[in-house]
Amino acid sequence: MSTLIETLKHIEKRPGMYFSDPLRARSIRIIQAFILGFQTAQLTTSRHSEFECFTEWVATRYHVLAEGMGGFDIILQQTGGDESKAFDEFFRLLPEYERDSQTMGRDGILSRFCEVQDECMEEFKKGIEK
Repeated sequence: MSTLIETLKHIEKRPGMYFSDPLRARSIRIIQAFILGFQTAQLTTSRHSEFECFTEWVATRYHVLAEGMGGFDIILQQTGGDESKAFDEFFRLLPEYERDSQTMGRDGILSRFCEVQDECMEEFKKGIEK
């Protein structure tokens, strides 16, 4: 298990301990910023990012077009814009993402993403034609 995933699991249990503002600690944007900072620090020693296919995986998971949106934006949209609910949803999805990253790998996630994006585009086109 990675250090980032392990750290995220600790944050899930006690977000207020990791982030100074307890009222904002359960925010998807705080998690997004934390992951970005963590990955930036890790990129000095590794070219691989554990969340490099996260947007594609989330778009596939929710079966939505990703056009211009990141994975955290999609989760926030799916939870009605509520950052606290998005925070909870991120941690609900994290074990699934970790499992799929290990079993499918980057190429498998990207392949499935392309299929789902094509399906979503076809559904979008059909909706316009009506």
